[in-house]
Amino acid sequence: MNKKTLLISLSAIIIGGIFASIAWGLGADTSLRWGGWHQGFVVFSDTELVEFSNPLADFSEIVLEAAHANITLQKGDAYHIEGSHPGAVDIDVRNGVLFVDLPGQSSFSFGIGFSRSLSSQVTITVPYGTVVAAADFSIELGNIEVDQVALERADLETGLGNITVTSRLTGTAQFTSRLGNIALTVKNGDIDDFSYHAITNIGSIAVGAIHSSTGSVNAVISQTLPNPLGTIHAETNLGNITITFQEA
Repeated sequence: MNKKTLLISLSAIIIGGIFASIAWGLGADTSLRWGGWHQGFVVFSDTELVEFSNPLADFSEIVLEAAHANITLQKGDAYHIEGSHPGAVDIDVRNGVLFVDLPGQSSFSFGIGFSRSLSSQVTITVPYGTVVAAADFSIELGNIEVDQVALERADLETGLGNITVTSRLTGTAQFTSRLGNIALTVKNGDIDDFSYHAITNIGSIAVGAIHSSTGSVNAVISQTLPNPLGTIHAETNLGNITITFQEA
């Protein structure tokens, strides 16, 4: 790559970032959408997506690592995993723990413009009434969603993406996005039942009826109880945090 091409590429990235920041600040929909035709920063690979759908043995804990993926944890009729991934997928249940590894591709590049990107889509299903004792998700790029699955302990992290959780939380839950929004709906108590610590470097926070100012810098809302039903830690460098409580 010559100096002129490099300068043009860097300028395009900087300009794209500025416009994205302005749009986010004005309240535009900047949620991440991986896959399909779209405009913006994309990751693409020459490897075709491979679909998979597998029944699983019973498990109570999940350990998941992924490079570029959208992950959904939901309830259904049986233990099951399905989705698509550009390359090999490592799925194994050992001693009651589901291990999922979705490695990135060795050949990929970044671009700005209208492109078609390939990214993993994975849905993990547990039977109705299941309480997941521990969920550890670590993703470089992508969204994480937990839909109506009870969690005892959770550590959900994405480098670039949104985290959306609707759940009963009975232990310690950590939610981290370096760039993205975090939206939590707690189904088993009200604001006075939980300890919580929510922090965003740039963004706004709403915990129940408590709100930070819009577009705050280094905003923090926290509460520490001696005997909480659960403890919630939510943190993002750039994004908004919303925690809503609904009594069971």
